[in-house]
Order: sequence, then structure tokens, then C-alpha cells
Amino acid sequence: MEETYRRTPLFLADRFFRMTIAILIFITWCNAPLLAVDPSNDKARACRDNLKMMRDAVEKYMKNERSDLPTWSKFDDMYTMFLTNKYLPQKPVLPTSDCRYFFVMKSHDVYDWYCDLHGVLTGDERVTFRYHEFQFTGLINSKYLEISKYREHAENLRRWIRYSPTLVENIKFNYTQNPTTTLIFVLLGLGFVIFVLKNVFGP
Repeated sequence: MEETYRRTPLFLADRFFRMTIAILIFITWCNAPLLAVDPSNDKARACRDNLKMMRDAVEKYMKNERSDLPTWSKFDDMYTMFLTNKYLPQKPVLPTSDCRYFFVMKSHDVYDWYCDLHGVLTGDERVTFRYHEFQFTGLINSKYLEISKYREHAENLRRWIRYSPTLVENIKFNYTQNPTTTLIFVLLGLGFVIFVLKNVFGP
């Protein structure tokens, strides 16, 4: 009875190891056509498309209206008071839950839209950071730093550098960058676990 009890964890571990390898091979095979797609780039591109769309809407508004625009404003306020569906027929779809949009304006000819996660469309400072299983590069434009609200949000963007992803988030990120290497490391990790189980529960 004691021998059966001691061998059970090892049997389960070996079985789990074989199943895990089979699952990883199956997932790799299913995702083979998609391995070249980086979801970080997709989300960053979607956000930049939103910023361009909103900038075009403001440009159309300023060509047809005479009312002054604020130096800093939330998207909802800008949409309600100025743009409406006349200049922005479709509201932007947020690529991430932390993408929040703000309008910043220095002068009639110098203005932009700012995202809390990706910054502005053009800037002279790049902030690269990890965001869960993604990696983004936000842009900060120093010509708007004299605006206190923009300066505050730019500093919040810099703080993303301190973000420390979890183990699962790191595995997901590395898999999108280099799936083969990631799978090898995962299998090596599982092999280490099997080795420990054999030495702890083995006869």
C-alpha cells in the first residue's frame, strides 16, 4: 500500500508531462500561420488610428467653426460640446482598458490627441514599457509640457516603466516574440518539476 501511495504522484506527474507536451505541440500547430502577428503592434496601431481619426475630426471642426477649443479636455467633453457626430460619426474603440483619450492644444495650429497609454502621434521622447503580455512605446511631446494637465499625464506615462509583468504575462509575451524558444523553456521548466517530484515522491 505504501509503495502504491509513493508511486501515484510520479505516475500523475509523468502523465501530466506527456499531456502538456501534446497540448503545446497542438497549440503551436494551430497557431503556426499566426506566429508572425505581434498583438502589441496591432493594439498600438489601432490606438494610433484612433488618434489620427480624432485629429482629422478636430481639423474639420476648426475649418468650419469659430469657437475656441480648450487647451486640455477629456474626449467625452470634446465630443459632446464640439465635435458631435457631425465631425466624428463613429466614436473610437479603445484597444485596451487603459487607453483614455484627451485633447491638448497649445495654439490654433499646434494641437493633438493624447492617449494615457500610447501618448501622442509625434513626440521627442519615447517611453518603452511592458503592459501585461504586451510591450508599448508611448510618445511624449515636450512642446505641450507647459500645459499642467498634459505634464501630469506625461509623468503618469513614464511611470509605466516600473510595471513588472507576472510570470504568465511574460510567457505570453515571449511566446508572441519567439514561440519556439518559449516552448523550450516551458518544457525545461516542466522537466525540472518532474525531476523534483521524482526525488521527493519517488522510491
